[in-house]
Amino acid sequence: MYPIEILHGILSTIFILISMLVGVRIALKYRETKMRLYLFFGFTWILIVQPWYPCMFSFFFNLLTPIRLDLRGYLLFEVFIPFSLLFGIAAATELIYRQYQKQIFASYAVFGTMFTIALIVMLVVDPTLIGTLNGPIGGAGNVDIEYSYLVKAYVLAMMVTILILGLLFTRESLNAPDIEVRTKGRMLMSAFIIFTVGTLIDTMIPDTILHYGLLILSKSLLIASSIIFLWGFFLPKFILNYIHRE
Repeated sequence: MYPIEILHGILSTIFILISMLVGVRIALKYRETKMRLYLFFGFTWILIVQPWYPCMFSFFFNLLTPIRLDLRGYLLFEVFIPFSLLFGIAAATELIYRQYQKQIFASYAVFGTMFTIALIVMLVVDPTLIGTLNGPIGGAGNVDIEYSYLVKAYVLAMMVTILILGLLFTRESLNAPDIEVRTKGRMLMSAFIIFTVGTLIDTMIPDTILHYGLLILSKSLLIASSIIFLWGFFLPKFILNYIHRE
């Protein structure tokens, strides 16, 4: 494995583990409050990082065993990615457009189902229609995938949806009289924006031009978005101390 492949695998693993811990921490808040919002957002953050799961598994397979995931094995982890956003839609519509929650949820469920079926068909017929397996430098490794334009278009649409929902969800909190609520709103808004930028850099830039700088930048943004997302629900003491000194 090339050094950049090892770095790519390590950073992806760190991002996934942090995101899963963040999602679990938020979901567990449901036990105290019985508010479905926490449950939905927790699952959203755990599932939204599905595109990076196969990268982590492929990295450890390559590192520890002679086994290498083929393209179909890699893509099996990603077939149900369209459904990850359903929890996000459910979470956001708990507070905004509640009267249209069922309609919005059902509409996206239909779209997600159609796209999942399309992915399964392409996976069976010709998986290269979804993407090609390459090392991050376009070599012979298989730590990462170069998605087709069709999938990139879907990822772009998904990121736009997440960003819009995030901005709508946090908009009201920015005008709240409570400074802690306003700060949490800023944290969540920042997390959605940073996650969107990091994901677009990570998925849209071709592997052939990916280098250490872009790799570190994209993964740093993704890791930061997870941490800031957690702060949007649980402000750390140093931030609480700072805002109450102002």
